[in-house]
Amino acid sequence: MFSSLIRCPVCRERASSSLGCCQACADELFQVVIREDLIVLGVYSGRLERAVRAFKFHGTTRLSRLFGEQLAKAVKRSSWQIDALCPVPLHWTRRLERGYNQSALLGKHIAKQTALPYAPHLRRVKRTQQQALLGKLERLSNVEDAFVSKPCKGNILLIDDVITSGATTQACVRALLGAGANEVKVAAIARAK
Repeated sequence: MFSSLIRCPVCRERASSSLGCCQACADELFQVVIREDLIVLGVYSGRLERAVRAFKFHGTTRLSRLFGEQLAKAVKRSSWQIDALCPVPLHWTRRLERGYNQSALLGKHIAKQTALPYAPHLRRVKRTQQQALLGKLERLSNVEDAFVSKPCKGNILLIDDVITSGATTQACVRALLGAGANEVKVAAIARAK
């Protein structure tokens, strides 16, 4: 009942549903891509970009359920052998500013839907600039040595919100493999064009 009083963060026209946005927007958000080592729900543009920005920067955390459910469905369809899932971490100062880690919220929903263990192995040890504000080469150096991982094993599913250049993803994958992971696959809401 409460969510029906909230305006949809995507179209800003209709009332939001329990999905976190209106049903019409939810029906048009996703163009799921499943590759050998990557799942994305769509391209970071249009409605999906507005939804991700509302989720990530404007506190519309209720969208984590919709995104998490869609990612969980794609993970189940992928037939990947996954032992645990790990969110991309925020630096503690950014987590404090934002009030939540959007990748962690996604990871918890995916874990619930898939019965996979939620294992936040990674820690961001270096406060970095926002990747979206940097060029490709700057992004690579920005996240160099920014992540460390607890010892881990098996096949890990890394959860992220948006993959732009892939620099953050690569840094996280290196840290997980260096800590003992067998293989790392990635699931994200969106990828840049």
